[in-house]
Amino acid sequence: MSEMSHNQIADAITFRVACCSKLEIPKDAYENRVLIESLPRHHWLFGHICLNLYRDYFNPDLQLIRSVADCTNVNQIIKVINFQHETDCFTDGFLRKTMFFRLSGRRLIELAQIVFSANKTP
Repeated sequence: MSEMSHNQIADAITFRVACCSKLEIPKDAYENRVLIESLPRHHWLFGHICLNLYRDYFNPDLQLIRSVADCTNVNQIIKVINFQHETDCFTDGFLRKTMFFRLSGRRLIELAQIVFSANKTP
C-alpha cells in the first residue's frame, strides 16, 4: 500500500464531503444548502420559499450542484461551471435573466474555496 501525504488525502476529499463537514450538515441537505449559499444574498429568503414551493424552477441549478459534488478541487469546479454555462440555458426567463434569481457561479466558487481550504492543514 502506497503512503499518501496529508495534502494528497485532503485534495482527494470531494466537494460534497467538504461542504457537509464545513457547514455541519447531513449529506441529504447538501443540495439545498449549497443552492441557498450560491444564490445572491438578497435572494436567500425568496430562494428558501421558492425551493420549498416550486423546486422545479431550480432544476438547472441543482443539476450543476450535483455535477460538482464529486470534484476534488476548485479548478475542477470552475471547469464544470464553465461547461454547464456553455451547454445549458441558465438565463431563461425574467427572474433568471433580469433579476439574477439563479445560482451564482462566482458564489459557488467562493464557497468551494472556503470549504476546501478548511480541510487543509497548515
